[in-house]
Order: sequence, then C-alpha cells, then structure tokens
Amino acid sequence: MRMERVGRLLSTRRYRQCRALFAQPLQAHLALSGLKKGPFELEFRQGGRLAFPPFRKVRSMWRFLLEDPQRVASLRVEDGVIRFGFDGSTFGVRPDSYDYPIFSEIFEHDVYRLAQLPRPIGTVIDLGCNVGFFSARVAQQGAARVIALEPVARNRELAQRNLQGAGVADQVELLPYACAGTSGQIVRMHLSRDNTGAHSMDGAMAGIEGEAGAEEAETISLADLFERQQIDRGRS
Repeated sequence: MRMERVGRLLSTRRYRQCRALFAQPLQAHLALSGLKKGPFELEFRQGGRLAFPPFRKVRSMWRFLLEDPQRVASLRVEDGVIRFGFDGSTFGVRPDSYDYPIFSEIFEHDVYRLAQLPRPIGTVIDLGCNVGFFSARVAQQGAARVIALEPVARNRELAQRNLQGAGVADQVELLPYACAGTSGQIVRMHLSRDNTGAHSMDGAMAGIEGEAGAEEAETISLADLFERQQIDRGRS
C-alpha cells in the first residue's frame, strides 16, 4: 500500500489530470495520492467545491474516475454531486456516500447478472431504488417497464437525474413510497449517517453506522402496488 501511494505521488499523468481538473492542483495531487490524513476538500476549475471523507474511503472511486481520459474530461460538479460519463450515459455520485460502490457493483461488475437475464424482460419492480442505478441498468438492458420505489427525498432526486442521464427516464416510473405490509401509513425513514444505501424504517438498521435524522414517507403494500400499476402477476 505504501508503494502504491508513492506511485500515485510520482505519477506525472495524475498530476496533469489534477492541473486540468482542480483550482489547486498540487494540494489535490497530494490528497489523491493518499498523503493527507482525514477528510479533505477539492475545488474544481469549472466550479464547485466538494468535501470528501478520508482517502481510503474514496480511493476506488477516484481510481475509476481518473483511469479513462474521456471520463476525466466529462467530470462536473453539480449540487454537491460528481457527474461523469460512462458508456454513453451520464451519472452522478455523492462523495460522502455509498453511491459509487453501488454503481460499481451494477455497472462495472454486473453482480446481479443483469446482462444474462432471459429476454424479453417484462416489468421489473425495484424496491428501495436508492439513486437509481439498478433501475437504470435493467432499463438499458431492455426491460419494458420499471417501477422504482424510493421514499428518501435526496436519494429520489438524484435517482431522477441518473435515470435522465441514462436515457431511460421514460421507461422508469419513480414513486415516493416505502414498501410495507399495509398501504397508507406514514412512517419514519431513519437516515444512516455513513451509508446512504442503509436508510430504513428500522432505526437499528439505519443506526449501525450512525443515524442522521429521519423523514416521513407513505407506505404501499406489494398487493396494492401490483393493483395500482396493473401488473400481471403471471398466475395461471
């Protein structure tokens, strides 16, 4: 690990990228070489300043973002989100979140084997779609229709932008519900401090890595979701 850090520090390619991207390239180069302990901030030349957790938490994200010249050229900061191009789409991730690891699982490593789904793909239901990566990918793979539920407002806003950036917003219906056994209840969604994929109606689950408040959401049952969306259950 120490040699890897030295390699990043001595990389002229990495420093040229920092000069192109950041208002203070030397400080950025040191931070992205892993030489700064603790959280750090980066100011982008095209506008925007973002705070990052310690480098060990974002090392893989920055490796991905900087490995492709076209991806580097596409980097933008909008409303606290890093936006980048990938395979003809534009996606956004928050630096203080689990957004990138989720993106990586779905788009880089296809851990759900979406590319292997039998065709045609009919209706897909995504319960707790987070920032929309699974919904976007399965829609790109040819799903006729995707019903995506995301009760947390900040996740849902970014999901909508990611679906638009993927060119599949017309295939995905994004709904603000939490899935539960009974429809029409107002529940508290407990927000995880460090894991934006762990927001939950279960406070203990969300609080494993520290709770960051809560917000209210309306519930919908699977039975009512199927009925309202006129989804065929495929029963004989």
